[in-house]
Amino acid sequence: MLALRNEPYRPPMRHFLKGTMLFHGTGSMENFQVPDGPAWFAFCIEDAKRWIRPTNMLLRTIAQGNSRVHCYELLHDISLVDLSKWGDHKRYRSMLSSGVESPGMLNLAMAVKHQGHFGWVMRDEIMMVEPLKHLSFTKQVKLS
Repeated sequence: MLALRNEPYRPPMRHFLKGTMLFHGTGSMENFQVPDGPAWFAFCIEDAKRWIRPTNMLLRTIAQGNSRVHCYELLHDISLVDLSKWGDHKRYRSMLSSGVESPGMLNLAMAVKHQGHFGWVMRDEIMMVEPLKHLSFTKQVKLS
């Protein structure tokens, strides 16, 4: 979708229905059910597992004993910015760049929130800015 000269770019949206299952993989020592800040979520347990594998050897050793996937369902219908098409993320990031001091993920997430969005969808994952407002914890799957 191209914007007209005087019309601001409006990113495409993707809609998810109440009850949609999402998954968050973690090896964190912290005991939590729903992340209290911006976090990545997957559409299946297998995809969520990839966030558990730290590259640092010490962190990998710590994570092995704490590896788990948290399962959630959406509390209500939600619309997220759809960045699943090639190039969409560059256009959207460019649109937000005026409000972002540095390109870090947390700053980008806060800029997305400031635009009135709850997060964004990539091809096989979701970044949710405030998961506590939108997700209900259903269970934890402990990994060996």
